[in-house]
Amino acid sequence: MTINIHRTPKLIFAGMLFASLTACGSSKEEIIEEVVEDAINAGNYQEILSTGVLETAKLAAGVMFAGNEIDTSIMTLDSATESSNVYRCSNTDGLLEVTLIDDTTEQWDFDNCHITYYDSDSAYDGRVLIDSEIISGDYEDIGDYNANWSVSQYVTFTNFTQTSPIDGGKANTSNGSIILDSSNSLDTELNIATMSSTNLIIDSADTTTLDTKTYTFSDLYYDLREDIIDESLDADLDFTAEVSDIGEIQVITDPVLEYDTDGLLQDGTMTVLSGNSALSMVATGNDTVDISLDANNDGTYEFTISQDWDIGSE
Repeated sequence: MTINIHRTPKLIFAGMLFASLTACGSSKEEIIEEVVEDAINAGNYQEILSTGVLETAKLAAGVMFAGNEIDTSIMTLDSATESSNVYRCSNTDGLLEVTLIDDTTEQWDFDNCHITYYDSDSAYDGRVLIDSEIISGDYEDIGDYNANWSVSQYVTFTNFTQTSPIDGGKANTSNGSIILDSSNSLDTELNIATMSSTNLIIDSADTTTLDTKTYTFSDLYYDLREDIIDESLDADLDFTAEVSDIGEIQVITDPVLEYDTDGLLQDGTMTVLSGNSALSMVATGNDTVDISLDANNDGTYEFTISQDWDIGSE
């Protein structure tokens, strides 16, 4: 039994957002006078990008592929009953109990479960309830890029915490539910993973500083479409969330972000809205992006920064 529902696509989308922060390090206070009453301004837009967009993209990807590294077929079976199996994790005192609730539903209970056979290592705690419906294909083919299949899952998280890396990483605790639709088609040559939620809450804690930020999603949509032949990728992230220290922000991706076979961002636009302000990131090709600030949402950009990026896949 394995939780792998599809091979993880290259998450170069989150890498693109990270580059947007590191590439724009020069002080923009010299370009535009900081406007305190505006939600996004020259003094805080990098924090908006870092905490409100980059970290949110990483958290969404983490939930989307939660447990993708866990394969019970290579774990030691500790005990079994008619309806459940208990497995030993990479650490001998860590346990994973998988319980069959009914024909379509499994419950995964983690107790200090370390998974260390991948880079980076991770620790899991809490509960994940997974209700799966195979739309097409065979169970054993799910996750195979060389087969046709489609699966829809309703996943509920209860104090589900993933810490990665185990030492010095982030401990992200999820509560709420998501709908995850995944498919692979040899006809269209596309592997698609789509996640949506209206009640997901993630507490993200730095295990070193213990600083914790809470992300409360009232609307979340994340769509990844990978060409299974040339590995080009389209990414779409849209959400409305209340974020600690920032407030409510809305992110709209239109058109979607398009990456070529080399992982270079070629097209797409992302807009960040907060209060009466808007921040626009427009891809102009070959890992170049224009970042523009409209501090008072009057349709006029106070500044636009063009930046070349060196971005690889995660």
